[in-house]
Amino acid sequence: DYNNFLTYGFMQLKHTLKNMPSLFHSSLLLLLTVSMQAQDYNWAWALKGGGFAGGHGSEYRDEQIYDIKVGTDNNYYFLATFKSNINTNLNNEPITVYNQSHLASGGSNDIFLFSTTCEGTVRWSQVIGGGSDDYCFNLVLDQQNNVYIGATVTSHRVTVDGSPLHFSPTDSIPYPPPAVPGYPPHDSFKTSYLVKYNSQGHLIKKVALQGEVNYLTNVSNIYNLVLSENQLHLVVGFRQGTHLEGHAVVPPTESTYFTNFIARYDLDLNYSSSFTLPIAPESGFINILNFLHDPTNNRYYLAGPRGSSLIYQDNAIVNRSFLLTIDDQNGREHWRREIHAVDHLDLAPNFIYSLALDEEANIYIGGQIYRNRQEQYIKFYDPTNPNVEPFLFTTAAYTSFPMIAKLNSQGTVQWVQALADYNPDALVPGPRSGKGIAINGDEVAFGTQAANEFWGDFEVKRPQGHHPDPLLVRLNKQNGQVIALHEIQNSTALSQLTAVAVDHDKNYVVGGYFTGNLFRGNSLGIPMVISTGQADFFVAKLQANPCDSGNLSTEKFNKQTLSLYPNPTKDKLYINTQEQLTSYTLYDLAGKKVLQGNFSSTYEIKLHSLQKGVYLVQVKTAKGNTETVKIVKK
Repeated sequence: DYNNFLTYGFMQLKHTLKNMPSLFHSSLLLLLTVSMQAQDYNWAWALKGGGFAGGHGSEYRDEQIYDIKVGTDNNYYFLATFKSNINTNLNNEPITVYNQSHLASGGSNDIFLFSTTCEGTVRWSQVIGGGSDDYCFNLVLDQQNNVYIGATVTSHRVTVDGSPLHFSPTDSIPYPPPAVPGYPPHDSFKTSYLVKYNSQGHLIKKVALQGEVNYLTNVSNIYNLVLSENQLHLVVGFRQGTHLEGHAVVPPTESTYFTNFIARYDLDLNYSSSFTLPIAPESGFINILNFLHDPTNNRYYLAGPRGSSLIYQDNAIVNRSFLLTIDDQNGREHWRREIHAVDHLDLAPNFIYSLALDEEANIYIGGQIYRNRQEQYIKFYDPTNPNVEPFLFTTAAYTSFPMIAKLNSQGTVQWVQALADYNPDALVPGPRSGKGIAINGDEVAFGTQAANEFWGDFEVKRPQGHHPDPLLVRLNKQNGQVIALHEIQNSTALSQLTAVAVDHDKNYVVGGYFTGNLFRGNSLGIPMVISTGQADFFVAKLQANPCDSGNLSTEKFNKQTLSLYPNPTKDKLYINTQEQLTSYTLYDLAGKKVLQGNFSSTYEIKLHSLQKGVYLVQVKTAKGNTETVKIVKK
């Protein structure tokens, strides 16, 4: 296959160099080794969506990408929002939305799901929402690539006309009836739902998590959703009433506050179990909560910036950002970590926006951290346990800047990496943020933004006053050292990555928000991406390997019976094999699919439509095995 071809060439070059002068020999081999370890990633494609409104993406309900998942089919699944009904589109194709945002700023938003192939072709899209504000923070996929979301929809106002709440074009909940004394319960007042779509985007089922509620008691929030051990796990907060199919009771005395639960549902959206989290009701809205399940250690992880207050198990979160590790049966706290920085404000603007686990149950947190000029260290510590030794971290950067950290399952910080410093010629820096973490073998990738600054030994340079551009930082998973930076240059406007994923070919899929345009004047052949109005969302692929190369089988396929001839060839390519073949796909060396088809009675491929060059031919057998061979078109 292609990787074996590169490795073979590398070994041959090493053999050729062995008689060269030792200093030159050693230096060149070191350079080659580093080049082999750092794969050659390039941006492969990009597309955008959005409408005329959208703010500047700094708020979590603007038009941006919230989450990306890669299916077992190697298709990509995205979660975004529309905050406009003016010129709303996906990759310039019109999209019908349900929100009532006629203004250039402000207004409400709809939830937007869509899927693409690994080559960036849109497969389907689905809009969820009504006339008021609707949002969702993540999606999950099962093994059949069914899509699950926890949707929070804002109460429909009974005094203003509006549109029904849609879960698909043919499934909706009607607008509430006119106001009557006492505001009797009505389905349209329910605000939290679990929703399931199939891999083609068709609605399968929706379940309201609340019982009977009226206009005065309806508020609830789904903070996050995970799929673990074949169950859906979610954090949800309710006000007074009986919810979760009668299993969660919140008394009227707590009607002003939220009572928070962890609930479990099966993949058919049937209730399984739940328990109350030991969060003081007066804590209220928990804010953007990151939530993961670790079945190996029977734990949940909760992380994020708290709201006005958060008291867990009678101990207040002292700082703004926190990481809580709790028992997955009763919510009992195992340990906590908080990020402390001194500021003239009551709380420094530290925010944990991302949370990830690797196969060894190590924990990765990412977000925004703050340091003023006078403060030497930023501290990771447990304010409730003085026996836990704090981890002190420092950097030359100041104000607010992006940060990613790794902790083991016991809460010991392994490393912290952050923006190292600013270019001395740059203007006084504005705040930077980071969101999106993806584990990729021995490395971890972090989504952020940069203008004139340093990450490790790598520098980003922009003209004076240039707004931050989207930036993907790749780091060594073991020690946190920066491996590479991958920028997406914007014209002059504000933009950022907000979600990152890894596909089965070890390529990166990213998303975020932008204003202005992206990929202007690039040499990669990517059409410039232009915003519709203010802030739009975008997705892009950073590629090192062809699509579906991760599914190649080099052991099961009988290579001894396969030959392609003539090679090089001017037109037709013939395949001689004892295997039964079904289809073929050709890629250029950048990984772009250029030709595909099915075999009939003869195993031949016509190449007359292709330009001269080197290509990778992937053939598939009736047993589902594949093999890739390099060929030359003359």
